[in-house]
Amino acid sequence: MTQAYLRSSTNIENIDELMSILARDGIKLHSPIPKDPSKPCYRLVKSTETVPAILIEETNINDTRYIIASGMDGAIFARRPKN
Repeated sequence: MTQAYLRSSTNIENIDELMSILARDGIKLHSPIPKDPSKPCYRLVKSTETVPAILIEETNINDTRYIIASGMDGAIFARRPKN
């Protein structure tokens, strides 16, 4: 997802646009399992205010022990949700 975002020549504004780009490239994500199947499991953050700068993170997921996020630099990390 991060590579598709960074490679894209268009200005991606939301996760639906990013998922459309992935689908055009033949990529379909099968996990994580969503709490609400009508909503995406990820959100496009594009936050440079956090360290590291977060691009994409999980949301609407059943397993809330960790949230997987992708940084603007391509790093993938897990963090505990804020309660």
